[in-house]
Amino acid sequence: MLFEPTDVVVRIALNLVDAGSADAAMAACRPLVAELAPRAVEFEAADPAGLRRGFLGELLVVLPSVPAAAPGESLRRSVEPLMRRLGLRPEWLAVDDDPSRTGADAHAPDPVWERGGTEYGVYSLYARIGGDPFETDPDDGADDEDDPDDEWLPVGSPEEAVDAVQELLAHQEHQEALFLSLTCEVAGVDTAGAQAVAEELAGRVRPAVPGRCPVQVGEQEGGRPVVGALLGPTGLEAGAPEAALGAARAALALPEAGWDAPQVTGSGAARYVSVVWRATVPPERGPVRVALHAGTGRALARPGA
Repeated sequence: MLFEPTDVVVRIALNLVDAGSADAAMAACRPLVAELAPRAVEFEAADPAGLRRGFLGELLVVLPSVPAAAPGESLRRSVEPLMRRLGLRPEWLAVDDDPSRTGADAHAPDPVWERGGTEYGVYSLYARIGGDPFETDPDDGADDEDDPDDEWLPVGSPEEAVDAVQELLAHQEHQEALFLSLTCEVAGVDTAGAQAVAEELAGRVRPAVPGRCPVQVGEQEGGRPVVGALLGPTGLEAGAPEAALGAARAALALPEAGWDAPQVTGSGAARYVSVVWRATVPPERGPVRVALHAGTGRALARPGA
């Protein structure tokens, strides 16, 4: 990606700790994407073996530089308004006045980092004048197999970035449509086996709560695979998530003794309903815990869902 010598190129790192899918992560970031109009957007599941949870996101934003007596001061003045907007304090910014490349980075301190970043999920920011802060040699990166641009989508104008994210979210109406998420912890199987279990459980639910079913696999600290499926948009009444939850629960046909009482979280458009099943006698092989959440795409994408 090419930049002007006076461009201030910023990479913003986010952690959407409560996002259960890339769609949910992008939905949570959509207002920020629409406001900042990044050149590129990337989301990926956090490494189950790492310290972060949920989904990681990165926005590449290009800002105009603010004139100053020294490049380092120009960089600081250019990014401080953005930092304040993202919930990062200006004093967290460390500027490197290397004559060959003026760069800076800011990192949230441990208490903020541990809770998943600022209120926007931001935990780090990297900036550079005239080039990508992650590119060590802008004149020699075209053949680098690890070039981060190879994995970024989209690359183009700010308008194309916003349009592509909107397409990935499958239209605004998905925000108001009813979705059902199903996650389960499975004993006695590897990740492939856990994925098969999730597909089978989602197959039971799908006739009652229709919708697509992407399955994602994670790994709990205890070693049991945790899998999740998102069904929707279901076409069911968005204002009555209890009906979808009840239909899914009945379709799963799990032993009744294992179900907890349903829990309601939020209100209005942010309201969703959850219910959890736990095996009364943990099996050597099979589901140990199944959680259902029903709500609109907007509700399930909110932090805490």
